[in-house]
Amino acid sequence: MDLHKSNILYIELLKKSLLTENQLAIIYKKVQGEKFDFAISAGAYYRQIGQCKSKIKRTLYTILLLYLISSLEEKTFLTMEKLVSQLSVISTEVNHTDLDTEGMISVIRTIDDILTKLINM
Repeated sequence: MDLHKSNILYIELLKKSLLTENQLAIIYKKVQGEKFDFAISAGAYYRQIGQCKSKIKRTLYTILLLYLISSLEEKTFLTMEKLVSQLSVISTEVNHTDLDTEGMISVIRTIDDILTKLINM
């Protein structure tokens, strides 16, 4: 999926994530195998990489911990797998520069509703 700052889905998911826009851009470029071209020093770049890895790892540990204390159920992971599959379809079949704003807002609301229901507290 290309990163488009005009993509409302991208913008909303980023707002609700633990990552900063710069961290997400760094992760994306690294995963895509693109060269480092940011206006930051190499030291700052590698510090950001370390912070990204730490945040991702801590997020995954948090998910495991919540499952361990029964705050997340197995259906949570099945539902998340379905959401990921749907996001994959959206990201590959939709021209992100011509997204229907109303449709994307509906998708975002649906994702938010599903995630809210998955929290078993």
